[in-house]
Amino acid sequence: MLLVAGLALLAAGGAVLAAVNWIGSPEGTTAFRVTLVVLAVTYAALATRVPAGRHRDVVVDAAGVGVLGIAALTGGLLFFALLTSRQEELRAPER
Repeated sequence: MLLVAGLALLAAGGAVLAAVNWIGSPEGTTAFRVTLVVLAVTYAALATRVPAGRHRDVVVDAAGVGVLGIAALTGGLLFFALLTSRQEELRAPER
């Protein structure tokens, strides 16, 4: 049941993003970032209304996926790539 609820939330978010793309045909990523912020805030607000338990965790996870989507669109995940490449440089022996 929880898996279905989580997939339903993610599918609803994907449908909203597809509708924004289909209706507005935005050139940049701004419309998608704004849509993901609205979805993340909506999921977070929904999590406050759900009784405590695993269902609330699933809703919070869906909000987290929205936040990760925002990070991916703004280049925030680039930070993690740079961090790991820097660690590899630190491990490499100096010549």
